[in-house]
Amino acid sequence: MCAKAYFKKPGKSDLVLRELSKLPYQFVLLRNVFISLQWPVTYQKTTESVKSCQIDYVVIGPSGIFIIEAKNWDEITFKEKTPHEEVDKAGLIMYIKLNRYFTKKIPIYNIVATIKHGSLIRYGFVHQLSVWQLTNFIYSQDSNISKAEIRKIRRLHMSNK
Repeated sequence: MCAKAYFKKPGKSDLVLRELSKLPYQFVLLRNVFISLQWPVTYQKTTESVKSCQIDYVVIGPSGIFIIEAKNWDEITFKEKTPHEEVDKAGLIMYIKLNRYFTKKIPIYNIVATIKHGSLIRYGFVHQLSVWQLTNFIYSQDSNISKAEIRKIRRLHMSNK
């Protein structure tokens, strides 16, 4: 049985969605997720204020929360504009949101999933993986989030756009 997916209009050629759909039923897969905070916070790396974010995919499961920004960019585009900062900000917003509802530390993994092969860009706590590495990475993380916690996280003011 595959991951329980909550999303609108999946693209037929969506490699990331196809790969993430291979996850077992214990994982919840959300697509085009919008998360917002009540007040803006300062993103320390640029000192800009952030209050909300749109995330391509959020996977919630026994091994943690995985914030995934999918890109089909070539190497030149990656050098000009990096999605790493975007997914890092989303991770900050998710972290703040979860801390309001949980005393337990819920592991959050920020991921840029690339479809085309290119140079690895190192950016703080952001993992850059190919689409085909996603499920193995998600499986390999060691955590123990309960079914009740997974359901609670799913309900936390996250909306599919």
